[in-house]
Amino acid sequence: MVRIIDSNGNTVGSGFMIHPDGYFVTCHHIIYSLNLLKVQYQDKDYQAQWCEKFSNPEVDISILKIDVKNAKPIPTTIPKDQIVSTLVCGFSHNQFPRFSKSFDVYGTLRETVKVNTISAYHQKKDVNFINLWNKKPQDESTFSAYKIKKEDNEKINEGVFGGLVLDKNSGCAIGVIQSSDNKETYVISWENIIDRLKLLEIDPRRQEAFSTVTIRHLSPSKTKTSSDIYIPDPGYLKLLGREAKIERIKEVLSDTLGRKIVGVHGMGGVGKTALVREIIKSYSDVGFSKVLWQTASTTDNSQQMTFETVVNGIVQQLNRPELFKIKEEEREIKIRELLQERPILIVLDNMETSAESQDKIIQKLLPILGSSKALLTSRHRFTETFEDNVFPLNLRGLNKEAAIDLIKDTATQKNMLEYFDAVENHKLEEMIETIGDESFGYIPMALKFVLGQLQKFDPEVIIDGLKDVRLTDKDGEVSDEDDFKQFWKSIFLTSLKLLSHLDRKFMSGMTLFEPNIGSKHDVIMSTFSLSNEEFRQAVKATWKVSFLEISQMESSKTYYLHRLSHIFFSAIIAQLIKKRSL
Repeated sequence: MVRIIDSNGNTVGSGFMIHPDGYFVTCHHIIYSLNLLKVQYQDKDYQAQWCEKFSNPEVDISILKIDVKNAKPIPTTIPKDQIVSTLVCGFSHNQFPRFSKSFDVYGTLRETVKVNTISAYHQKKDVNFINLWNKKPQDESTFSAYKIKKEDNEKINEGVFGGLVLDKNSGCAIGVIQSSDNKETYVISWENIIDRLKLLEIDPRRQEAFSTVTIRHLSPSKTKTSSDIYIPDPGYLKLLGREAKIERIKEVLSDTLGRKIVGVHGMGGVGKTALVREIIKSYSDVGFSKVLWQTASTTDNSQQMTFETVVNGIVQQLNRPELFKIKEEEREIKIRELLQERPILIVLDNMETSAESQDKIIQKLLPILGSSKALLTSRHRFTETFEDNVFPLNLRGLNKEAAIDLIKDTATQKNMLEYFDAVENHKLEEMIETIGDESFGYIPMALKFVLGQLQKFDPEVIIDGLKDVRLTDKDGEVSDEDDFKQFWKSIFLTSLKLLSHLDRKFMSGMTLFEPNIGSKHDVIMSTFSLSNEEFRQAVKATWKVSFLEISQMESSKTYYLHRLSHIFFSAIIAQLIKKRSL
Protein backbone atom coordinates (compact mmCIF):
# COMPACT_ATOMS: atom_id res chain seq x y z
CA MET A 1 0.00 0.00 0.00
CA VAL A 2 1.05 3.60 -0.66
CA ARG A 3 0.33 6.42 1.79
CA ILE A 4 -0.25 9.83 0.16
CA ILE A 5 0.71 12.76 2.41
CA ASP A 6 0.48 16.54 2.28
CA SER A 7 3.25 19.08 2.95
CA ASN A 8 2.70 18.70 6.71
CA GLY A 9 3.05 14.93 6.64
CA ASN A 10 -0.67 14.26 7.15
CA THR A 11 -2.36 11.35 5.43
CA VAL A 12 -4.69 12.55 2.67
CA GLY A 13 -5.34 9.29 0.88
CA SER A 14 -4.12 5.87 -0.16
CA GLY A 15 -2.97 4.06 -3.27
CA PHE A 16 -1.66 0.63 -4.24
CA MET A 17 0.90 -0.82 -6.60
CA ILE A 18 -0.26 -2.18 -9.95
CA HIS A 19 3.12 -2.58 -11.68
CA PRO A 20 6.54 -3.83 -10.48
CA ASP A 21 8.26 -0.71 -11.89
CA GLY A 22 6.68 1.49 -9.22
CA TYR A 23 3.39 2.52 -10.85
CA PHE A 24 0.53 2.88 -8.39
CA VAL A 25 -3.10 3.93 -8.70
CA THR A 26 -5.21 6.28 -6.59
CA CYS A 27 -8.17 8.65 -6.95
CA HIS A 28 -7.44 11.90 -8.76
CA HIS A 29 -9.46 13.98 -6.30
CA ILE A 30 -6.93 13.03 -3.60
CA ILE A 31 -3.95 14.59 -5.37
CA TYR A 32 -5.81 17.46 -7.07
CA SER A 33 -5.13 20.00 -4.29
CA LEU A 34 -1.48 19.02 -3.67
CA ASN A 35 1.49 21.06 -4.87
CA LEU A 36 3.96 18.23 -4.29
CA LEU A 37 3.26 14.53 -4.65
CA LYS A 38 4.81 13.10 -1.50
CA VAL A 39 4.16 9.47 -0.66
CA GLN A 40 5.37 6.73 1.64
CA TYR A 41 5.88 3.17 0.47
CA GLN A 42 7.19 0.45 2.78
CA ASP A 43 8.16 3.07 5.38
CA LYS A 44 10.26 5.09 2.90
CA ASP A 45 9.50 8.58 1.59
CA TYR A 46 9.29 9.23 -2.16
CA GLN A 47 8.55 12.10 -4.52
CA ALA A 48 6.03 10.68 -6.99
CA GLN A 49 5.58 11.59 -10.64
CA TRP A 50 2.10 12.04 -12.08
CA CYS A 51 1.70 9.97 -15.25
CA GLU A 52 -0.66 11.97 -17.45
CA LYS A 53 -0.49 9.35 -20.19
CA PHE A 54 -1.99 6.67 -17.95
CA SER A 55 -4.30 8.84 -15.81
CA ASN A 56 -7.84 10.03 -16.45
CA PRO A 57 -9.18 12.72 -14.07
CA GLU A 58 -12.58 12.54 -15.79
CA VAL A 59 -13.14 9.13 -14.13
CA ASP A 60 -11.25 10.11 -10.94
CA ILE A 61 -8.25 7.89 -11.63
CA SER A 62 -4.61 8.93 -11.37
CA ILE A 63 -1.62 6.71 -11.91
CA LEU A 64 1.66 7.83 -10.39
CA LYS A 65 5.18 6.43 -10.34
CA ILE A 66 7.94 6.30 -7.76
CA ASP A 67 11.56 5.34 -8.25
CA VAL A 68 11.48 1.80 -6.93
CA LYS A 69 12.27 -1.51 -8.57
CA ASN A 70 10.62 -4.87 -7.99
CA ALA A 71 7.57 -3.40 -6.29
CA LYS A 72 4.88 -5.87 -5.29
CA PRO A 73 1.82 -5.18 -7.48
CA ILE A 74 -1.68 -6.42 -6.72
CA PRO A 75 -3.21 -8.38 -9.63
CA THR A 76 -6.39 -6.87 -11.05
CA THR A 77 -9.62 -8.43 -12.25
CA ILE A 78 -13.06 -7.49 -13.50
CA PRO A 79 -15.68 -9.51 -11.60
CA LYS A 80 -18.20 -11.47 -13.56
CA ASP A 81 -20.47 -12.13 -10.59
CA GLN A 82 -22.39 -9.53 -8.62
CA ILE A 83 -21.69 -11.12 -5.25
CA VAL A 84 -18.37 -10.73 -3.54
CA SER A 85 -16.74 -10.71 -0.13
CA THR A 86 -14.18 -7.91 -0.13
CA LEU A 87 -11.38 -6.44 1.90
CA VAL A 88 -10.99 -2.66 1.70
CA CYS A 89 -7.46 -1.51 2.55
CA GLY A 90 -6.04 1.95 3.06
CA PHE A 91 -4.54 4.36 5.59
CA SER A 92 -6.68 6.17 8.14
CA HIS A 93 -5.71 9.68 9.26
CA ASN A 94 -4.74 8.77 12.82
CA GLN A 95 -3.52 5.25 13.07
CA PHE A 96 -1.05 3.22 15.07
CA PRO A 97 0.97 1.25 14.16
CA ARG A 98 1.84 2.33 10.62
CA PHE A 99 -0.13 -0.34 8.86
CA SER A 100 -2.99 0.09 6.45
CA LYS A 101 -6.43 -0.58 7.86
CA SER A 102 -8.64 -3.40 6.61
CA PHE A 103 -12.42 -3.41 6.55
CA ASP A 104 -14.36 -6.57 5.81
CA VAL A 105 -17.27 -5.41 3.64
CA TYR A 106 -19.64 -8.18 2.62
CA GLY A 107 -22.45 -7.52 0.20
CA THR A 108 -23.49 -7.48 -3.40
CA LEU A 109 -21.78 -5.62 -6.17
CA ARG A 110 -25.01 -4.34 -7.62
CA GLU A 111 -25.57 -3.35 -11.21
CA THR A 112 -22.91 -0.90 -12.30
CA VAL A 113 -23.97 2.67 -11.60
CA LYS A 114 -22.85 6.00 -13.01
CA VAL A 115 -21.36 8.45 -10.51
CA ASN A 116 -20.79 12.14 -11.17
CA THR A 117 -17.03 12.60 -10.86
CA ILE A 118 -17.14 16.23 -9.71
CA SER A 119 -19.13 15.23 -6.60
CA ALA A 120 -15.91 14.22 -4.85
CA TYR A 121 -14.58 17.80 -5.24
CA HIS A 122 -17.50 19.67 -3.65
CA GLN A 123 -15.73 20.08 -0.32
CA LYS A 124 -12.36 20.90 -1.86
CA LYS A 125 -11.22 24.48 -2.32
CA ASP A 126 -9.95 25.71 -5.66
CA VAL A 127 -6.17 25.78 -5.80
CA ASN A 128 -3.72 28.19 -7.38
CA PHE A 129 -1.07 25.61 -8.16
CA ILE A 130 -0.26 25.12 -11.84
CA ASN A 131 0.90 21.52 -11.91
CA LEU A 132 -0.56 19.25 -14.55
CA TRP A 133 -2.55 17.33 -11.95
CA ASN A 134 -4.13 20.47 -10.40
CA LYS A 135 -7.22 20.29 -12.59
CA LYS A 136 -10.79 19.23 -11.94
CA PRO A 137 -12.88 17.01 -14.19
CA GLN A 138 -15.68 18.46 -16.30
CA ASP A 139 -18.98 19.00 -14.48
CA GLU A 140 -20.74 16.46 -16.67
CA SER A 141 -18.09 13.71 -16.34
CA THR A 142 -19.10 10.37 -14.84
CA PHE A 143 -17.48 7.03 -14.13
CA SER A 144 -18.74 3.46 -13.79
CA ALA A 145 -18.77 2.24 -10.20
CA TYR A 146 -19.76 -0.77 -8.16
CA LYS A 147 -21.95 -0.07 -5.19
CA ILE A 148 -21.30 -2.09 -2.03
CA LYS A 149 -23.90 -1.93 0.68
CA LYS A 150 -22.38 -2.04 4.15
CA GLU A 151 -23.49 -1.93 7.75
CA ASP A 152 -24.65 1.44 9.10
CA ASN A 153 -22.00 1.35 11.83
CA GLU A 154 -19.13 0.78 9.45
CA LYS A 155 -17.01 3.90 9.12
CA ILE A 156 -14.46 4.14 6.34
CA ASN A 157 -12.08 7.03 6.91
CA GLU A 158 -11.33 9.43 4.05
CA GLY A 159 -7.66 8.48 4.28
CA VAL A 160 -8.65 5.08 2.93
CA PHE A 161 -10.04 6.57 -0.31
CA GLY A 162 -7.86 5.67 -3.27
CA GLY A 163 -7.11 2.37 -1.58
CA LEU A 164 -7.49 -1.23 -2.56
CA VAL A 165 -10.76 -3.14 -2.88
CA LEU A 166 -9.74 -6.78 -2.88
CA ASP A 167 -11.75 -9.87 -3.65
CA LYS A 168 -10.85 -12.13 -0.74
CA ASN A 169 -11.37 -15.32 -2.74
CA SER A 170 -9.17 -14.59 -5.75
CA GLY A 171 -6.70 -12.18 -4.14
CA CYS A 172 -7.23 -9.72 -7.02
CA ALA A 173 -8.13 -6.02 -6.91
CA ILE A 174 -11.57 -5.35 -8.35
CA GLY A 175 -11.17 -1.57 -8.25
CA VAL A 176 -10.33 1.56 -6.27
CA ILE A 177 -12.40 2.79 -3.33
CA GLN A 178 -13.61 6.27 -4.29
CA SER A 179 -16.01 7.42 -1.60
CA SER A 180 -18.27 6.18 1.15
CA ASP A 181 -21.26 7.38 3.13
CA ASN A 182 -23.25 5.83 5.95
CA LYS A 183 -24.76 3.11 3.80
CA GLU A 184 -22.83 2.57 0.60
CA THR A 185 -19.30 2.51 -0.73
CA TYR A 186 -18.43 3.35 -4.34
CA VAL A 187 -15.70 1.42 -6.11
CA ILE A 188 -14.21 2.68 -9.39
CA SER A 189 -14.25 -0.16 -11.91
CA TRP A 190 -11.24 -1.02 -14.06
CA GLU A 191 -13.60 -0.77 -17.05
CA ASN A 192 -13.09 3.02 -16.86
CA ILE A 193 -9.38 2.81 -17.72
CA ILE A 194 -8.94 -0.45 -19.65
CA ASP A 195 -7.12 1.31 -22.50
CA ARG A 196 -4.77 3.16 -20.12
CA LEU A 197 -3.94 -0.03 -18.24
CA LYS A 198 -3.14 -1.84 -21.48
CA LEU A 199 -0.38 0.72 -22.08
CA LEU A 200 1.22 -0.69 -18.93
CA GLU A 201 0.54 -4.23 -20.18
CA ILE A 202 -2.11 -4.72 -17.51
CA ASP A 203 -5.38 -6.31 -18.57
CA PRO A 204 -7.87 -7.07 -15.78
CA ARG A 205 -10.00 -9.03 -18.25
CA ARG A 206 -7.27 -11.63 -18.58
CA GLN A 207 -6.99 -12.26 -14.87
CA GLU A 208 -8.87 -15.28 -13.61
CA ALA A 209 -12.19 -13.78 -12.58
CA PHE A 210 -13.12 -14.36 -8.99
CA SER A 211 -15.95 -16.71 -8.25
CA THR A 212 -18.28 -17.48 -5.44
CA VAL A 213 -16.52 -20.31 -3.67
CA THR A 214 -16.77 -21.95 -0.31
CA ILE A 215 -14.40 -24.82 0.37
CA ARG A 216 -10.73 -25.02 -0.48
CA HIS A 217 -10.18 -28.66 0.33
CA LEU A 218 -11.39 -30.94 -2.45
CA SER A 219 -11.07 -34.70 -2.58
CA PRO A 220 -8.77 -35.96 -5.38
CA SER A 221 -11.72 -37.35 -7.27
CA LYS A 222 -13.35 -33.95 -7.53
CA THR A 223 -12.65 -31.49 -10.31
CA LYS A 224 -12.46 -27.86 -9.29
CA THR A 225 -14.93 -25.49 -10.87
CA SER A 226 -15.71 -21.86 -10.28
CA SER A 227 -18.64 -22.82 -8.10
CA ASP A 228 -16.81 -25.34 -5.93
CA ILE A 229 -16.40 -24.24 -2.35
CA TYR A 230 -13.19 -24.22 -0.46
CA ILE A 231 -11.67 -23.98 3.02
CA PRO A 232 -7.92 -23.70 3.73
CA ASP A 233 -6.24 -27.02 4.29
CA PRO A 234 -5.64 -27.55 8.02
CA GLY A 235 -2.23 -26.73 9.47
CA TYR A 236 -1.64 -30.21 10.90
CA LEU A 237 -0.38 -33.51 9.53
CA LYS A 238 -3.15 -35.60 11.08
CA LEU A 239 -6.07 -34.86 13.39
CA LEU A 240 -5.38 -36.98 16.47
CA GLY A 241 -7.65 -38.30 19.20
CA ARG A 242 -10.95 -37.37 17.55
CA GLU A 243 -11.78 -40.54 15.63
CA ALA A 244 -14.83 -41.53 17.72
CA LYS A 245 -16.30 -38.01 17.62
CA ILE A 246 -15.86 -37.81 13.86
CA GLU A 247 -17.59 -41.13 13.26
CA ARG A 248 -20.50 -40.22 15.55
CA ILE A 249 -21.08 -36.92 13.75
CA LYS A 250 -20.91 -38.66 10.38
CA GLU A 251 -23.57 -41.11 11.54
CA VAL A 252 -25.93 -38.28 12.46
CA LEU A 253 -25.28 -36.41 9.22
CA SER A 254 -25.81 -39.48 7.04
CA ASP A 255 -29.13 -40.37 8.71
CA THR A 256 -31.62 -38.83 6.28
CA LEU A 257 -34.48 -39.27 8.76
CA GLY A 258 -32.52 -38.04 11.77
CA ARG A 259 -31.74 -34.65 13.25
CA LYS A 260 -31.08 -31.81 10.81
CA ILE A 261 -28.36 -30.00 12.74
CA VAL A 262 -25.20 -31.02 14.58
CA GLY A 263 -23.98 -28.45 17.12
CA VAL A 264 -20.37 -28.77 18.33
CA HIS A 265 -19.62 -26.65 21.40
CA GLY A 266 -16.49 -26.29 23.50
CA MET A 267 -13.99 -23.78 24.86
CA GLY A 268 -11.67 -21.75 22.65
CA GLY A 269 -8.63 -23.67 21.46
CA VAL A 270 -10.19 -27.11 21.90
CA GLY A 271 -10.25 -27.76 18.14
CA LYS A 272 -13.87 -27.32 17.02
CA THR A 273 -12.99 -25.89 13.61
CA ALA A 274 -10.32 -28.54 13.04
CA LEU A 275 -12.87 -31.26 13.82
CA VAL A 276 -15.34 -29.85 11.31
CA ARG A 277 -12.64 -29.49 8.65
CA GLU A 278 -11.83 -33.17 9.08
CA ILE A 279 -15.48 -34.18 8.69
CA ILE A 280 -16.09 -32.22 5.50
CA LYS A 281 -13.14 -33.87 3.77
CA SER A 282 -15.49 -36.76 3.08
CA TYR A 283 -18.73 -34.80 2.67
CA SER A 284 -19.75 -36.75 -0.44
CA ASP A 285 -19.39 -40.06 1.43
CA VAL A 286 -21.93 -38.80 3.98
CA GLY A 287 -24.44 -38.00 1.25
CA PHE A 288 -23.88 -34.33 0.43
CA SER A 289 -23.30 -32.78 -2.98
CA LYS A 290 -21.62 -29.64 -1.67
CA VAL A 291 -20.45 -27.88 1.48
CA LEU A 292 -21.20 -24.21 2.18
CA TRP A 293 -18.98 -22.69 4.88
CA GLN A 294 -19.52 -19.43 6.74
CA THR A 295 -17.48 -18.11 9.65
CA ALA A 296 -19.03 -15.58 12.02
CA SER A 297 -16.94 -12.42 11.97
CA THR A 298 -14.99 -11.49 15.09
CA THR A 299 -13.81 -7.97 14.20
CA ASP A 300 -15.56 -4.67 14.78
CA ASN A 301 -15.25 -3.60 11.14
CA SER A 302 -16.90 -6.72 9.75
CA GLN A 303 -20.53 -7.56 9.22
CA GLN A 304 -21.68 -9.80 12.07
CA MET A 305 -23.50 -13.08 11.45
CA THR A 306 -27.30 -13.02 11.47
CA PHE A 307 -29.86 -15.23 9.78
CA GLU A 308 -29.94 -12.67 6.96
CA THR A 309 -26.18 -12.95 6.37
CA VAL A 310 -26.49 -16.75 6.49
CA VAL A 311 -29.14 -16.64 3.77
CA ASN A 312 -27.07 -14.19 1.72
CA GLY A 313 -24.06 -16.47 2.08
CA ILE A 314 -26.05 -19.45 0.82
CA VAL A 315 -27.17 -17.44 -2.21
CA GLN A 316 -23.60 -16.32 -2.82
CA GLN A 317 -22.04 -19.74 -2.53
CA LEU A 318 -24.69 -21.40 -4.67
CA ASN A 319 -23.93 -18.73 -7.28
CA ARG A 320 -27.53 -17.58 -7.62
CA PRO A 321 -27.27 -13.75 -7.65
CA GLU A 322 -30.72 -13.40 -9.21
CA LEU A 323 -32.22 -14.34 -5.83
CA PHE A 324 -31.08 -11.00 -4.42
CA LYS A 325 -33.57 -9.27 -6.70
CA ILE A 326 -36.65 -10.86 -5.13
CA LYS A 327 -38.33 -10.25 -1.78
CA GLU A 328 -36.88 -11.79 1.36
CA GLU A 329 -39.81 -14.20 1.88
CA GLU A 330 -39.65 -15.40 -1.73
CA ARG A 331 -35.87 -15.78 -1.46
CA GLU A 332 -36.20 -18.12 1.52
CA ILE A 333 -38.75 -20.23 -0.36
CA LYS A 334 -36.40 -20.51 -3.35
CA ILE A 335 -33.49 -21.43 -1.08
CA ARG A 336 -35.54 -24.18 0.55
CA GLU A 337 -36.33 -25.56 -2.90
CA LEU A 338 -32.62 -25.58 -3.77
CA LEU A 339 -31.65 -27.21 -0.47
CA GLN A 340 -34.39 -29.81 -0.93
CA GLU A 341 -33.37 -30.54 -4.50
CA ARG A 342 -29.90 -31.77 -3.55
CA PRO A 343 -28.52 -32.35 -0.04
CA ILE A 344 -26.00 -29.70 0.96
CA LEU A 345 -24.01 -29.44 4.20
CA ILE A 346 -24.05 -25.91 5.63
CA VAL A 347 -21.26 -25.12 8.11
CA LEU A 348 -21.60 -22.11 10.44
CA ASP A 349 -18.40 -21.61 12.44
CA ASN A 350 -17.81 -19.44 15.55
CA MET A 351 -21.50 -18.84 16.19
CA GLU A 352 -20.83 -17.43 19.65
CA THR A 353 -19.75 -14.19 17.95
CA SER A 354 -22.94 -13.79 15.89
CA ALA A 355 -24.98 -10.61 16.27
CA GLU A 356 -28.18 -12.65 16.42
CA SER A 357 -28.39 -15.40 19.05
CA GLN A 358 -27.52 -18.87 17.80
CA ASP A 359 -30.93 -20.14 18.97
CA LYS A 360 -32.73 -17.58 16.80
CA ILE A 361 -30.57 -18.44 13.80
CA ILE A 362 -31.28 -22.15 14.31
CA GLN A 363 -35.02 -21.48 14.67
CA LYS A 364 -35.09 -19.65 11.33
CA LEU A 365 -32.68 -22.04 9.61
CA LEU A 366 -34.57 -25.28 10.30
CA PRO A 367 -37.58 -24.54 8.03
CA ILE A 368 -35.43 -23.86 4.96
CA LEU A 369 -33.02 -26.82 5.21
CA GLY A 370 -35.14 -29.23 3.20
CA SER A 371 -33.07 -32.39 2.64
CA SER A 372 -29.89 -30.55 3.58
CA LYS A 373 -28.24 -30.37 7.02
CA ALA A 374 -26.15 -27.95 9.07
CA LEU A 375 -23.00 -28.37 11.15
CA LEU A 376 -22.46 -25.59 13.70
CA THR A 377 -19.63 -24.67 16.09
CA SER A 378 -19.80 -22.40 19.11
CA ARG A 379 -18.32 -21.80 22.54
CA HIS A 380 -21.90 -21.65 23.84
CA ARG A 381 -23.93 -24.76 24.52
CA PHE A 382 -26.75 -25.60 22.15
CA THR A 383 -29.93 -25.54 24.23
CA GLU A 384 -32.45 -28.36 24.54
CA THR A 385 -35.09 -26.19 22.84
CA PHE A 386 -34.42 -27.97 19.56
CA GLU A 387 -33.48 -31.40 20.93
CA ASP A 388 -35.56 -33.19 18.28
CA ASN A 389 -33.67 -31.40 15.51
CA VAL A 390 -30.24 -30.61 16.97
CA PHE A 391 -27.62 -33.16 18.00
CA PRO A 392 -25.34 -31.42 20.55
CA LEU A 393 -21.75 -32.55 21.00
CA ASN A 394 -19.57 -31.20 23.80
CA LEU A 395 -15.99 -31.26 22.53
CA ARG A 396 -13.47 -31.62 25.33
CA GLY A 397 -9.70 -31.99 25.37
CA LEU A 398 -7.53 -34.89 24.20
CA ASN A 399 -6.55 -37.82 26.38
CA LYS A 400 -2.93 -37.93 27.49
CA GLU A 401 -1.79 -40.38 24.84
CA ALA A 402 -3.30 -38.30 22.04
CA ALA A 403 -1.87 -35.13 23.63
CA ILE A 404 1.65 -36.56 23.52
CA ASP A 405 1.10 -37.70 19.93
CA LEU A 406 -0.08 -34.19 18.98
CA ILE A 407 3.02 -32.54 20.46
CA LYS A 408 5.28 -34.99 18.64
CA ASP A 409 3.34 -34.61 15.39
CA THR A 410 3.60 -30.81 15.63
CA ALA A 411 7.32 -31.02 16.45
CA THR A 412 7.84 -33.16 13.35
CA GLN A 413 5.88 -30.76 11.17
CA LYS A 414 7.78 -27.70 12.46
CA ASN A 415 11.23 -29.35 12.52
CA MET A 416 11.40 -29.07 16.32
CA LEU A 417 11.96 -32.71 17.30
CA GLU A 418 15.21 -31.81 19.07
CA TYR A 419 13.22 -29.87 21.69
CA PHE A 420 10.63 -32.62 22.06
CA ASP A 421 13.23 -35.38 22.38
CA ALA A 422 15.19 -33.40 24.99
CA VAL A 423 12.28 -33.52 27.47
CA GLU A 424 12.19 -36.50 29.81
CA ASN A 425 8.95 -38.48 29.73
CA HIS A 426 7.87 -37.61 33.27
CA LYS A 427 8.52 -33.90 32.65
CA LEU A 428 6.54 -34.05 29.42
CA GLU A 429 3.59 -35.50 31.33
CA GLU A 430 3.92 -32.83 34.04
CA MET A 431 3.78 -30.10 31.40
CA ILE A 432 0.72 -31.63 29.80
CA GLU A 433 -1.03 -31.92 33.16
CA THR A 434 -0.78 -28.15 33.70
CA ILE A 435 -3.17 -27.53 30.79
CA GLY A 436 -6.04 -29.85 31.69
CA ASP A 437 -6.69 -33.15 33.41
CA GLU A 438 -7.71 -36.73 32.63
CA SER A 439 -11.38 -35.91 33.17
CA PHE A 440 -11.67 -32.90 30.87
CA GLY A 441 -8.71 -33.67 28.63
CA TYR A 442 -5.88 -31.50 27.32
CA ILE A 443 -6.34 -28.51 25.01
CA PRO A 444 -4.72 -28.97 21.54
CA MET A 445 -3.90 -25.29 20.98
CA ALA A 446 -2.26 -24.97 24.41
CA LEU A 447 -0.19 -28.11 23.76
CA LYS A 448 1.26 -26.54 20.61
CA PHE A 449 2.17 -23.34 22.47
CA VAL A 450 3.93 -25.35 25.18
CA LEU A 451 6.02 -27.04 22.48
CA GLY A 452 7.00 -23.65 21.08
CA GLN A 453 8.08 -22.45 24.52
CA LEU A 454 10.60 -25.30 24.75
CA GLN A 455 12.76 -23.37 22.27
CA LYS A 456 13.75 -21.04 25.11
CA PHE A 457 12.48 -22.34 28.45
CA ASP A 458 13.19 -25.46 30.46
CA PRO A 459 10.18 -27.67 31.23
CA GLU A 460 10.37 -26.63 34.91
CA VAL A 461 9.91 -22.96 33.98
CA ILE A 462 6.87 -23.77 31.85
CA ILE A 463 5.35 -25.94 34.58
CA ASP A 464 5.88 -23.27 37.26
CA GLY A 465 4.30 -20.63 35.05
CA LEU A 466 1.07 -22.60 34.60
CA LYS A 467 0.55 -24.46 37.85
CA ASP A 468 -1.31 -21.54 39.46
CA VAL A 469 -3.65 -20.84 36.51
CA ARG A 470 -5.69 -24.00 36.23
CA LEU A 471 -8.01 -24.32 33.26
CA THR A 472 -10.27 -26.86 35.00
CA ASP A 473 -11.55 -27.21 38.55
CA LYS A 474 -11.19 -30.18 40.91
CA ASP A 475 -14.21 -31.87 39.29
CA GLY A 476 -12.65 -31.70 35.84
CA GLU A 477 -14.99 -28.98 34.62
CA VAL A 478 -13.95 -25.78 32.84
CA SER A 479 -13.19 -22.94 35.23
CA ASP A 480 -15.04 -19.62 35.02
CA GLU A 481 -14.42 -17.00 32.33
CA ASP A 482 -11.84 -15.09 34.38
CA ASP A 483 -9.77 -18.22 34.92
CA PHE A 484 -10.05 -19.05 31.22
CA LYS A 485 -8.71 -15.60 30.30
CA GLN A 486 -5.92 -15.80 32.88
CA PHE A 487 -4.88 -19.23 31.60
CA TRP A 488 -4.48 -18.05 28.01
CA LYS A 489 -2.92 -14.76 29.07
CA SER A 490 -0.22 -16.69 30.93
CA ILE A 491 0.48 -18.91 27.92
CA PHE A 492 0.54 -16.02 25.45
CA LEU A 493 2.76 -13.78 27.59
CA THR A 494 5.31 -16.56 27.98
CA SER A 495 5.32 -17.23 24.24
CA LEU A 496 5.54 -13.49 23.53
CA LYS A 497 8.98 -13.50 25.17
CA LEU A 498 10.26 -15.61 22.27
CA LEU A 499 9.36 -12.98 19.68
CA SER A 500 11.68 -10.28 18.38
CA HIS A 501 10.61 -6.70 17.67
CA LEU A 502 10.16 -7.68 14.01
CA ASP A 503 8.00 -10.67 14.97
CA ARG A 504 5.77 -8.50 17.15
CA LYS A 505 5.41 -5.93 14.38
CA PHE A 506 4.36 -8.73 12.05
CA MET A 507 1.80 -10.05 14.54
CA SER A 508 0.36 -6.56 14.99
CA GLY A 509 -0.07 -6.29 11.24
CA MET A 510 -1.77 -9.67 11.03
CA THR A 511 -4.56 -8.42 13.30
CA LEU A 512 -5.76 -6.37 10.33
CA PHE A 513 -6.98 -9.59 8.75
CA GLU A 514 -9.96 -11.66 9.83
CA PRO A 515 -8.99 -14.39 12.35
CA ASN A 516 -9.03 -17.94 10.97
CA ILE A 517 -9.11 -16.46 7.45
CA GLY A 518 -6.04 -14.21 7.07
CA SER A 519 -4.60 -13.55 3.64
CA LYS A 520 -1.91 -14.46 1.13
CA HIS A 521 1.71 -13.31 0.85
CA ASP A 522 1.21 -10.58 -1.77
CA VAL A 523 -1.69 -8.97 0.06
CA ILE A 524 0.13 -9.05 3.39
CA MET A 525 3.28 -7.57 1.86
CA SER A 526 1.29 -4.77 0.24
CA THR A 527 -0.47 -3.98 3.51
CA PHE A 528 2.51 -3.29 5.72
CA SER A 529 6.22 -2.74 5.31
CA LEU A 530 8.45 -5.81 5.37
CA SER A 531 11.17 -7.03 3.05
CA ASN A 532 10.92 -10.58 1.73
CA GLU A 533 13.62 -11.69 4.15
CA GLU A 534 11.87 -10.03 7.10
CA PHE A 535 8.63 -11.70 6.07
CA ARG A 536 10.34 -15.09 5.91
CA GLN A 537 11.96 -14.64 9.33
CA ALA A 538 8.77 -13.41 11.00
CA VAL A 539 6.66 -16.20 9.53
CA LYS A 540 9.11 -18.87 10.65
CA ALA A 541 9.43 -17.52 14.20
CA THR A 542 5.73 -16.87 14.84
CA TRP A 543 4.66 -20.17 13.25
CA LYS A 544 7.03 -22.18 15.42
CA VAL A 545 5.68 -20.48 18.54
CA SER A 546 2.14 -21.21 17.18
CA PHE A 547 0.87 -17.63 17.11
CA LEU A 548 0.72 -17.85 13.31
CA GLU A 549 -1.18 -20.53 11.40
CA ILE A 550 -0.38 -21.50 7.81
CA SER A 551 -2.67 -23.35 5.44
CA GLN A 552 -1.96 -24.28 1.88
CA MET A 553 -3.88 -25.07 -1.25
CA GLU A 554 -1.64 -26.29 -4.05
CA SER A 555 1.22 -23.74 -4.22
CA SER A 556 -0.67 -20.92 -2.52
CA LYS A 557 -0.24 -20.37 1.22
CA THR A 558 -2.60 -18.48 3.49
CA TYR A 559 -1.39 -16.94 6.75
CA TYR A 560 -3.78 -16.25 9.61
CA LEU A 561 -4.21 -15.95 13.37
CA HIS A 562 -6.38 -18.16 15.53
CA ARG A 563 -9.16 -16.14 17.09
CA LEU A 564 -7.53 -16.28 20.57
CA SER A 565 -4.18 -15.06 19.22
CA HIS A 566 -6.00 -12.33 17.32
CA ILE A 567 -7.72 -11.14 20.51
CA PHE A 568 -4.41 -11.15 22.42
CA PHE A 569 -2.48 -9.00 19.93
CA SER A 570 -5.44 -6.70 19.34
CA ALA A 571 -5.52 -6.05 23.10
CA ILE A 572 -1.80 -5.22 23.08
CA ILE A 573 -2.29 -2.71 20.26
CA ALA A 574 -5.24 -1.12 22.08
CA GLN A 575 -3.10 -0.70 25.21
CA LEU A 576 -0.29 0.93 23.22
CA ILE A 577 -2.71 3.34 21.57
CA LYS A 578 -4.18 4.23 24.96
CA LYS A 579 -0.73 4.91 26.43
CA ARG A 580 0.23 7.14 23.51
CA SER A 581 -2.96 9.16 23.87
CA LEU A 582 -2.30 9.94 27.55
